[in-house]
Amino acid sequence: MEREEPQFLFHVLFHVKPIGHDSTRPNSQTLFQLKIHTVLTDGNGNDVPADDFQYRDLLQDFEFGRLRHRRRVATLLRQAGWRHDVRGLEITLNAAFSEAKQILEKEKTSPRNRGIPIITFHFDRFVRWEVESPKPVPATKESIQALNKRLLEADTDQDCIICMEQLCSGTEVTQMPCLHLFHVDCIEKWLHTSHICPLCRHPMPIDG
Repeated sequence: MEREEPQFLFHVLFHVKPIGHDSTRPNSQTLFQLKIHTVLTDGNGNDVPADDFQYRDLLQDFEFGRLRHRRRVATLLRQAGWRHDVRGLEITLNAAFSEAKQILEKEKTSPRNRGIPIITFHFDRFVRWEVESPKPVPATKESIQALNKRLLEADTDQDCIICMEQLCSGTEVTQMPCLHLFHVDCIEKWLHTSHICPLCRHPMPIDG
């Protein structure tokens, strides 16, 4: 019996860490946290808490664009089991960062006591128990080598959703048969693990 992909539900939490009366809050300092709470489930409402993962990063000038912590969150969630639905991951991160931005903007006008704002992305990771996880199948080496590669002549408004970095002018990209673009190294590494396009799930050839 194959194991279903883990289901991730998230919410954004906010609180303020007080600082001493004689201290001043560093400008735009924010503590960012990612928490992944694993729950084992049989699909019938019988859930058992398993383990927790926590990642912290103290940031100056907390932004919500293409920062290293955003890429780090994406990487950690993929490591936690978010495998093929990369587009869904991008949508989820956009929603989470948008909500966090609204919270912090509202906080700027709030007459709260001085302190360091703490934003927490809390993910509940629901995993079905007692079954094996399906293993991704890589694309053939020949099909990977045959993919069209080219240099971008101008900036685009697209991101390589594997690494969450913008596809910029002068960057070498690979075009999949489905016409989606990725950084060469990103998609080659991906296809050596999974033969499925991370955006639309278009299948590449596999051995056998």
